Order: sequence, then structure tokens, then C-alpha cells
Amino acid sequence: MAMAMVMVMEIMGTNIIPFAFKNTSFIAHHFLRMTLLQSLSIACYCCVFAPSHSQKLSYSKRCILKYERYKNNQQKIKTKFYIDFIRVGIFFILFYQTNLWAGNWQIDPSLTIEETYSDNIRLDSSGNEKGAFVTEVTPGLSVVGKTARNEVNLNYRLQNLFNSGGNEEHDLNHQLQFGSNSELLRNSLFLDLSGSISQQNATNIRSANDNITGGNNRTSVTTYGFSPYWTPHLHGYAEGEVRFRYEKFLTDNDQFSNTTSATNLSELSDSEVLEESVHLVSGRRFSRVTWELNFLNSKQKRAAGNDVIFRNGDGLARVHFSRKYNIFALAGYADNTFQTLSDRNNNGFFFTFGGEWRPSQRFRLEAGFGNNNFVTVDISPTRHMHWVTTYRDTDIGTNTGSTWETDFEFETKRSKWKASYSEDTTTTQSVLGEIRDISFADREAGQSDNDSAVNQSLQRDLSLPNLVDEVFIRKRGEISFVYQTAKSDINTRLFNEKRTFQVSQRKDDVFGVIADWNWRFTRRTSLIARSSWQKTKRETSSLVVSEGTEGNDSTDDRFDFSLGLKRRIPFRFGKGSEMNGLIEYRYQNQISDDDLNEFQENRISVGLQMTL
Repeated sequence: MAMAMVMVMEIMGTNIIPFAFKNTSFIAHHFLRMTLLQSLSIACYCCVFAPSHSQKLSYSKRCILKYERYKNNQQKIKTKFYIDFIRVGIFFILFYQTNLWAGNWQIDPSLTIEETYSDNIRLDSSGNEKGAFVTEVTPGLSVVGKTARNEVNLNYRLQNLFNSGGNEEHDLNHQLQFGSNSELLRNSLFLDLSGSISQQNATNIRSANDNITGGNNRTSVTTYGFSPYWTPHLHGYAEGEVRFRYEKFLTDNDQFSNTTSATNLSELSDSEVLEESVHLVSGRRFSRVTWELNFLNSKQKRAAGNDVIFRNGDGLARVHFSRKYNIFALAGYADNTFQTLSDRNNNGFFFTFGGEWRPSQRFRLEAGFGNNNFVTVDISPTRHMHWVTTYRDTDIGTNTGSTWETDFEFETKRSKWKASYSEDTTTTQSVLGEIRDISFADREAGQSDNDSAVNQSLQRDLSLPNLVDEVFIRKRGEISFVYQTAKSDINTRLFNEKRTFQVSQRKDDVFGVIADWNWRFTRRTSLIARSSWQKTKRETSSLVVSEGTEGNDSTDDRFDFSLGLKRRIPFRFGKGSEMNGLIEYRYQNQISDDDLNEFQENRISVGLQMTL
């Protein structure tokens, strides 16, 4: 409890202190805030852990020694994150303190209290199950703001779990999703800030869907970064965007290394991304002949292992004969560097010549031929339907050969249909950076497939790959359907993702179906049902299996079902406050080729959620 108080003081210090020193210079303000922040933390710790006067050391020295001992025991990943991320946040707040609060802001503190019982708290195989109660106390804060020149979206939860995994210990988890956009110079210079903290499964062999159950198959993933960009408007000659992006990626290496060594997987490296990109298109002064220039230089520097570099540039010129017909010429160069045993990555010069036919606003056909060929069909039969499909046959690039890409959308008054398929070359770090933690309020509104009656929810993406330091080719298809009535929200999603890792040549094939139903059968009460099924196939290439050994081929079938009730309690703390009572039953079962990877769990949770 005392340690939690210290952390709360640290977090609150970054929000309270600025308002007391608005007229202080930036440098003095920065160091004064950091000094007071540490002083508050030390004072709080000393008050709680005041030692007896019989000890020889002075009171102040004993307090400082105990505080230093406490700080040294904290996980390095969290300490490093706080130092870097808080300072970036302080710079942002101080730089804009004159107009930060001039606009529309919604600030929602929250508190969630839950009690959960699981009959298999560690997700052990049959015969080794252990039941346990887990208590959760999670304060949170949601901030959404928009001013004339700034947008901020922040969701933070400080999850406190007692007896998670049945280990009779206190488990503290930070969960954050932060993003902001600021206009530094009107209609010209902008700045994006981002940050996230989440907990994910280190491998997809024995996956837990939250922090309550499971063993050591877990790592904390932290990302934060900034991206300034310039949108030039060159007097009608050109428009575009010039951007620089920096992103830091960190994992909890201590926990993760134990898991990866046990499963013979390479450890995922901490890394940072340095990326420059340029996109320019011709302006209004060009009509008959238009042009476009693109350049990307992205380097992923890893603390261990080989760096990954994606670098390419191209230029396009297009001649318009009429609104319906035009021809184009495209030329560029690709220079990508990453470790691979396949022949799918080819560097060099590429060119394409072709044309476009657009007989109406509802149909477009474009084709190009060279050493990188493609055909694109774009149709919009109605204003509620759009479908674009591209076929490529390329000799130069990261994913050469035949590839497909399609995107379909259709809307009615109550429903929305989507279908997509894509093939790309990516890394585990990039995939984790794409994860977006959607708040409980968004899930309730039907914006996520991770719906749950209780706010413990599904915090982890079970379809993620093993967290390893490899580039892989990803082929992903997905179909989703959303249907809404006055009292019901129905969400379904079907997906299939195939991955081929470029060094180990390991192949993953993940197929899943997810369905949610949220039924508000009375004014204050909702029933939330969720069901999912996922099949994961893993295949080890014969190229990397040593002679006389067997590959780690396996197949897992996982089924998950939950049924819960949520009731709004007519008790308010003030304007905008809300209280909900929550109860949920959950069942999950995994069947595997390996008996050690099989488990079954029944769980019931009761909770109280308050928005203050």
C-alpha cells in the first residue's frame, strides 16, 4: 500500500505542480518540478515507513536509504519509461500552458473494484488446476480535449491485482493509451505525440486473455514517440507532407527472457525507430501534366540483433487526355536491409508504365506494366458501397511475386459490412505499435470485439505472433459485421492471418471467429454475451530443424465464452458521474496437440465501476 501511495504521489505531482509556478521560466520550472516530485515521493515513503528512534542512523538518512532501496527494486522498464515519457509530457504542457485549457475538455476519473474467482488461476493442464480469488482495484483517468490548435486523447489505468496468478502477491500494471496533435504554425507545422503501455503474451502457445490468470507468459510493452511534420503549400506548384518520426519500443526483458528461453525463442529486443518521409504532389498550376514524389527512410535500431531498414523512393508523372483517360510513368529505387533466408526481398531499380480509365465516378480501372506490374479495379455502385481490389506481380521490393489487396465497405441504416485482405512485410515491434487499447466506454458502444461485462475485459490480443526479433511476411484477411437497433448491438468478426518468419522460416496460421451481443433489455440493465473460437497452427521449417531432432509443429483450438449483466445504479457523486454494478461468468477451453498446452477455466467476477 505504501509503495502504491508513493507512485500515486509521483503521478499526481506531474499534474498538480505546474499550476503553482506558471510564471517561472521554462528551465527553472522543469527542474523545480522534478525536484518537488522526488521530494514528495520521499516524504510520503518516510511517513509510512518511519523507523524507530533506537536506530543509530538519523531519521532523514534512514528515510533516504529506505526510499533508495525501494526505488532500486522497481522494474527497470517502468523507471526508464517514466523518466523519458514524463519529461516529454512536461515539455508539451509547459510549452502550451498559455492555451492548453482554452477549448472543450472532458476529464473523467474512474474507479473499478472487482472480485474474481477462477478454478484454474494459472491455466494449468488437467490435474494441476488451482483455484484462487483475485481482487482488483483500478483507478483510471480519461482525458479528451480539443482546442483550436490542439487535440489530446489520454486513457490511463493503474491496475492493482492482489493474488493474480494465485501467487499471493501484489501485481501493479500500468495501462496507457495517449495521443495528441498540435498545430505549431498555422496550417504548416504540426507535432504528434504518442505513448502506450500494455501487457501481452510473450508466446501464442499458452495465452492468457488478461492479467488475472496465467503464469510467466507475459511481458509489458511500452511505446512512446513524437513526430513533427510540415505540410508545404508552394503557391500552387506543389502540396505535400514532410515528416520525421521517432518511436521508442520497450519490453519487460526480465520476465520475457525466462519465457523465451523455455520455449527456445529469441528474445524481442528493445528498439527505436528513426523515420523520415516525404510526399509531394503537383499543385493547382498543373492540369494537363501532374506529378508525384515519394521517399521513405525507416530504420529500426535494436538493442540486440540486426537492425531493420526500409528505404525506397519513387516518382510518377501522369498525362491527362481527358477526365476519363490518362497515361503514367513510374520509376523508383528500393533498398531494404533485414536478415532473411527467403528470396522475397529484392533491391534495385523499378519502373512501371500504364494508364487509367475512369468512365464515371463509380468505376475506375488502372493498370501498369514493367518489372513491377499491377491492376486496380475501383467500383462504387451506390453511395453506400465501395470496393477496391489490386493485384500485383513485382520483381523489386520487400514482398515480390504475386500479391493481392482488397478493401470492401457497405453500409445500411442499421448495419455496416467490411472486408479486407492485405499482404505486407513487417516486424513484431511494428505490429505491437499498432495495438490500440479501447476504453470500456468504447467497448460498451460496440466499437470493439473485446466486449466484456466486467472491466477486466480482454486486455490482450490473442492473435498476435510470438514476440521474437524477426521480420515476417503477413497475409491477413478479415470480414466484420456490425448491426445496431434501439436496444441491441451485434458485432461479429472473422479473420485469418498467415505469417512466414524470414529467418526461422516458421509458419503460423491463425483463424478466428468472434461474436458479441449487447442487449439493453431495460433502461438500466444490459446483458452482454461474447463467444470466440480461434485455431492456431504452427509449422517449423525443415531448413532450420537440426538433424536428429523434431520440429515444434503444433495446433491449438481455443474456445472462449462469457455472459454478463451490467446494471446502472441510480447514485451520483456529481454532474456527469455514474455507477454500474457488474457480474460475469466466463469459460475458456484450449485443446492442443501437446497435452501440456491444454487447459480449461471457469471464472466468475463481480465488480463495481464508478465514473466520477
